[in-house]
Amino acid sequence: MTLDRGPVAILPAGQRAPAWLVIACGAALALGTMEVALTIGLADALSARDTVLRLAALVLGAVIARTRVGWTLWLGAGVATALFLLVAYTPLVERPALALLRADAEGRPADAVVVYSGAMTDAGHIGDIALTRLVSALDDAQRLGIPHLLLSEQGRAVRGRVVTSGADQRRVAALLGGGVQVHIATGVTNTYTESLAFAALARARGWQHLRVVTSPLHARRACATLEATGFSVTCAPATARDVAITRLDTSGARLVVARAAVHEAVGLLVYRFRGWL
Repeated sequence: MTLDRGPVAILPAGQRAPAWLVIACGAALALGTMEVALTIGLADALSARDTVLRLAALVLGAVIARTRVGWTLWLGAGVATALFLLVAYTPLVERPALALLRADAEGRPADAVVVYSGAMTDAGHIGDIALTRLVSALDDAQRLGIPHLLLSEQGRAVRGRVVTSGADQRRVAALLGGGVQVHIATGVTNTYTESLAFAALARARGWQHLRVVTSPLHARRACATLEATGFSVTCAPATARDVAITRLDTSGARLVVARAAVHEAVGLLVYRFRGWL
């Protein structure tokens, strides 16, 4: 007795898949590859928006799916998957990440604490990274008796009006600062312009030594950029509250640190190339 399992071929022998199906599969494969690449830090390396990269992947995958180089879609997927597995499930990222850390020994008292900003919401509230940096800076200012705090205000247009982070930053400083005097720089767009703005404020007040607080992996680039303006700097990374950078025991923690490390490594290269360090 035999069982008839029926046909197993998706398409009859000699018949090609419809063009729309090949195009759709190519777009889907490229999008999947992009999602894996974004997870390990591609957007951070390119300083590009996730949505733009996803759309570009969809279009590229659809365009080349039916060409002679369509096989590269599978190659890209394989490479991205291999990198993901190495980053998430091996200690590959640990040493490069630790090499980006900079924490200076306590030296002479600083004239002011400088805290680098982060993202904000459309309602003008600072995000988790910016809040973590600000809380650590306020803690340092009170613990060390430093009376001045330098912040930078973020801003963008939202539904026809300009929203800024200054009010929220001042509110947090008033709640936790214990009388620390807050000075705010405006018109900043990146770490370089932020450092120039901080330097201008400090120079106008005759300060010479600054304590810099920012995220641990961002500290090396931020401190070096501010030092390049002529100031003496003590680099004091904020307390990391999302992952323990020196104890990357889970795949999730490794991926978080990998994205930050990729961003900072590329940032250092760009800043050195432009002569900002």
